[in-house]
Amino acid sequence: MIIALPYKQGILQEIDHSEIVALYHIENNQVIGRQLVQPDTTGEGLIEYLYRARVNQVILPSLNDDIKFELDYYQMGYVSGVRGETDEIVERFLEGAFEDDD
Repeated sequence: MIIALPYKQGILQEIDHSEIVALYHIENNQVIGRQLVQPDTTGEGLIEYLYRARVNQVILPSLNDDIKFELDYYQMGYVSGVRGETDEIVERFLEGAFEDDD
């Protein structure tokens, strides 16, 4: 599984304002690696980029209708309404602290 979070200096950012995305690679409910990528797109275009990168789950501080449509279109799971430090957010997600938005 790959979890993506818009990222700036370790803090979760709005998807429309983030130039970097943290990709957390998960196996057996544990982080086995983290990769920082700098796509050349933001917002809706970033969702297609994440789909091509085989991302399964996206965690966001907020979600607008256009981003929600793209996530649903590419059948990626997502959680919104989250704020804080990305490493901690992923750990909390793996512990079941968040549920997918539908």
